[in-house]
Amino acid sequence: MEKFIKSKLDLGYGETIIKLKEMLKHCHPSNGEKLIQEVNDAKMNKGSTIFDWIEESILDNINVMLFLE
Repeated sequence: MEKFIKSKLDLGYGETIIKLKEMLKHCHPSNGEKLIQEVNDAKMNKGSTIFDWIEESILDNINVMLFLE
């Protein structure tokens, strides 16, 4: 299995739900509703995952190249 595929699976919706629930415990009350919706979306395999967050962060940096092998 290609390494990035393993990472994409490992940092997929299951881990994203765990992270979003943790964020929900510590977020400002005004962000709670948005995080609850993101948890519900992730439970239906919708929305971005932790892998997507990392990938987007890297791609947003013009000084960094991302190679997915």
